[in-house]
Amino acid sequence: MLDQGRVLGMLQGWPVADAKGQTFQEYLNDHLRDFLNQEDFPEKDRKLLLKIFITKGFFAGINMKSDNKKRLMHIEFSAGGIVYRKTPHGIEIAFLLDPYRKWTFAKGHIERGENVQAAAVREVKEEMGIRKIRVVTKLGRIDWWFRERRQGAHSPRGSLIHKFAYYFLMEVPDRTQLRPQKSELIRAVTWVPLEQALKFSSYKDVRPVLKRAIDILQSRR
Repeated sequence: MLDQGRVLGMLQGWPVADAKGQTFQEYLNDHLRDFLNQEDFPEKDRKLLLKIFITKGFFAGINMKSDNKKRLMHIEFSAGGIVYRKTPHGIEIAFLLDPYRKWTFAKGHIERGENVQAAAVREVKEEMGIRKIRVVTKLGRIDWWFRERRQGAHSPRGSLIHKFAYYFLMEVPDRTQLRPQKSELIRAVTWVPLEQALKFSSYKDVRPVLKRAIDILQSRR
C-alpha cells in the first residue's frame, strides 16, 4: 500500500505549473484520494509524479488564457486537529490566534516521510504547547485557494496556492494548559465552550470539520 504521508511530503510546495497565461479554475478534484490509494503508484522522482498527475486527468478544467504575467501555482498539504477537553463545566474547544489575527485551529505542513495523523499530532503539540493528546477520529479534509502573503519555506511570496488540510478530533486531559508557539507567530491560545465554537471560529472554510466535531461531541454526552 502506498505511503500517503510520504507522497504528500514530496509534493509539499512543489510547483505543479509554471507557464505564461495559465488561469487555474480547478484541478486535483476528489479523485486525489483514490489516486493516492493506488498500490502501483511509482515514486521515482517529481517529474514522474507530474507526468502521472497529467495523464490521470487531474488538470482537467485548466483554462489556458493569453496573459503577459507568469503565474506560479503550488499545491500544499497540511494536517491539524480540533482539540477538546471535558471539564466540570462542560466541553471546551482549543483555539489559537494566527499571524493574521484570526481564531482557528492548529495545523501545519506534512513533512517528507511523515504520515498524516502523525503530522497533525506534531503540529498541535508544537503550536499549542500540548504534551498529551489522544486522537479520537478523523474529521475529514477541506481545501481552499489563496495567494501567499509572506515568503515561506514551501512557496514564494505571491504564489497561487491550492491547499488541502486534513483534520482530526483530539482529546486532552481536563486540566491541560495551552501555550502559544511564538516562533510560528501564534499570538494567543484559549479555551472556548463547545456551544460558542462556531461563532468564535474566524474562517468559513474550516466550519464543515468544526460542525462535524461538534456533532460527534454532542452525540457522546
